[in-house]
Amino acid sequence: MIKNKILNILKLSFFVVCFLLLGNVVKIQAADEEIAFIETEKEQYIFKNNGYVDALCINGVTKDGIRLELTGKAECFSENENIVSVYEGMIRAEGRGETFIVVNYQGIQLRIPVYVENEVDLDALEEKLLLRAGCGLADNSEYIRVLQNTSTKATASGSRTTEEILAKAVAMKNVKWTPKKRLADWRNDEPFEAGVEQQGIPYTQNIQADEVKFIYYMNNDDTFYDVATVQWWNAAKQKMEDISCPKYGVDCSGYVSYALAITRCSSGQMVDNLQNGTGQIVKAGAYDPNKLTETALLGAYKELQPGYALARRGHAILVLYNDVSEKEIVVYETVNRLPKISTYSYNVLWSERYLPFKRAQ
Repeated sequence: MIKNKILNILKLSFFVVCFLLLGNVVKIQAADEEIAFIETEKEQYIFKNNGYVDALCINGVTKDGIRLELTGKAECFSENENIVSVYEGMIRAEGRGETFIVVNYQGIQLRIPVYVENEVDLDALEEKLLLRAGCGLADNSEYIRVLQNTSTKATASGSRTTEEILAKAVAMKNVKWTPKKRLADWRNDEPFEAGVEQQGIPYTQNIQADEVKFIYYMNNDDTFYDVATVQWWNAAKQKMEDISCPKYGVDCSGYVSYALAITRCSSGQMVDNLQNGTGQIVKAGAYDPNKLTETALLGAYKELQPGYALARRGHAILVLYNDVSEKEIVVYETVNRLPKISTYSYNVLWSERYLPFKRAQ
């Protein structure tokens, strides 16, 4: 009996010591003053041409050499938004040239050189890839014709053709509208000027709308402009009383949901549906959504077709073209401002754990 008590005391002491040691590690990792310097996985970023996207992974290194993930905590911005843009840990090439990405964290700064080697006409590229996918949809009158013959039939039957999916994506990207007064984009970076025609549904996380509902709201609802200041605007930014954030529009997952004609759901819900076998989508390719491996996902990316999609928690994108030889996928996406086409490599998709899927037929 005494021997058992001693053993129990020793076990308890062991767990207490482990708890205290673990507590100390957590404390060290959480202490901002322990960060000695910050670093990124790449010393420089080189893009083949505009439209390409890469992940910006930021680590803080403590005095003891412990690396901490800071991607979602550090402030990041581009010194020239016409060359590259930065948003939520991703870098997108916007135009040919050289610039720097600046990373700030707790007074520590890092400047990363970025090079965009060429600039291509993304509208011409989109038209070429749509034709390659068997869809002559670059002409707006053509996608309107397709859409008029689509939505009710597709929703009722549980099917939607590639042409119909891409037609919807093009419609949301190409719809034209004119702000009645100065309107901020979602991050309050670049306003939409009053009286200047815009193309594409603006990004918002407020009330979601496809191009049909959006135009209806624009024509019939005076409350299109959200008069409330966006709560998460950085207090350090200049307060602009004469502009506001879009009330009606579409975010990344809304854009994909409307294109696929499924019930609108968030990117996180898309991932949950794939992991649980629920909702109106199914995985594309032979991979386990609950046990991801690099080999399985890279293999699944090869099977993606125009009109399929990918999602991770926080973002969703729609496939326009899959270049298997180059291991790159051109997608429709919307981030912060207006819908656009972008190019992701298989490696970037894997690094961000994007799950490929399609609409369940």
